[in-house]
Amino acid sequence: TVQYINDYFHKIDTNLHSKVYFRHVKTYIAVDNKSDDDPELNRLKKTIVQLAEGQGFWGQKVPIKWLLLEKHLRGLKVESEDREPVRFLKFEEVKAIGLREEMDQASVTACLEFYHSVGDMIFFNENNLCDLVILDPQWLIDVFKSVITVPKFDIDSSEQSESERTVWEILDKDGVIMEKSIETVWKDRYAKLSIPSDVMIDIMQRFDLICPFGNNQRSFQEKRQFFVPCLLPKPEPSDVIKNKPLAVGTLFYTFSFLPKGLFHRLVAKICQENKWSLHGKLYFDYAVFKVTDQLHVLTLLAEENYLELKIHQLLKERTNRRQNSDMCLTIREDIEAILKSAIKIYCPSVSFKASVRCRCLNIQEGQKLVPISTDEINRGHKLCDFHTNCEAIDLQDYKPWFQMMEGNYGKCIETKV
Repeated sequence: TVQYINDYFHKIDTNLHSKVYFRHVKTYIAVDNKSDDDPELNRLKKTIVQLAEGQGFWGQKVPIKWLLLEKHLRGLKVESEDREPVRFLKFEEVKAIGLREEMDQASVTACLEFYHSVGDMIFFNENNLCDLVILDPQWLIDVFKSVITVPKFDIDSSEQSESERTVWEILDKDGVIMEKSIETVWKDRYAKLSIPSDVMIDIMQRFDLICPFGNNQRSFQEKRQFFVPCLLPKPEPSDVIKNKPLAVGTLFYTFSFLPKGLFHRLVAKICQENKWSLHGKLYFDYAVFKVTDQLHVLTLLAEENYLELKIHQLLKERTNRRQNSDMCLTIREDIEAILKSAIKIYCPSVSFKASVRCRCLNIQEGQKLVPISTDEINRGHKLCDFHTNCEAIDLQDYKPWFQMMEGNYGKCIETKV
């Protein structure tokens, strides 16, 4: 009934309203999948066309030569009697086809970048990946899926050796896999795959499907180790540190939207550079690191639109405040440097602000993160930007994060690369 549909949509709307991606929900349409002439189908079609017309590439003029090159490459994907479908080409092969259409290298590159942007092909104009053009994105998805999914038969199969089952069990439980295991899977399932495995692994990293993983507690190994973000477990309440005192106030970085891939790149970079050793298991949105003095741990928690930083003491006694300040400042600067570098390369439109949580009562949690400036840190207090008739936020416990920034008074601590 109409009332049932309206109630159902209202529940969805209520659930999504507080989400950062709610603005992407344009409308709700109920389609009867048992009817061929449901008028809502036409409404759905019109809505799709309207949304497509609003995309940035809609109506964009494309050179005829680009269309001819794309048509030729699309034809190669189709299987014929005398050949199998072509899934990928080297850039030089694509360039040779473009030359027949009187296209120079710059034009071929621009063409490939355009069709990559609309999802028809995959091409990264980057040093280690620019020699490969994927004509069939779905084929590439299937290749990657063979590594980042763990079908039940792979774990339970009696045909596999004990070591092979162990590999899948570790991947399923901890979300971690060795480079050697990735190569073995591709060798078994895609024997004709002529793309070097290191190039394929680089593409997987580019899509945030895997991240290099290691810390200073591991001995040197010939092959790399990776974690698979989509297979990392969510932490149980008992996995989150709660009973250790804080050495400094909890710092937040607020985003309009925090891509989970950015968090995983942050964690991977910390592990790669051996800045701090991983303490315990790695989780999908939570990580714990032992910092340099081994008397504190840093916890990172990623939510929809913010990153939370906490430094816990492992000793009950209060540690040296000056040493705490040096440690906190170094940690904050290192975290921000990694975030800036990753944002510049992978998500340049993203920005973040250093923030603290206000203490205003009866306010939804998502509204409580208040951006701070360096002069407010040095002044020691901050009025909430969102609520009136509230006590000022005490910032004394946050000073160690910023103890060497007295010269930057008045600046909101915002980063956009």
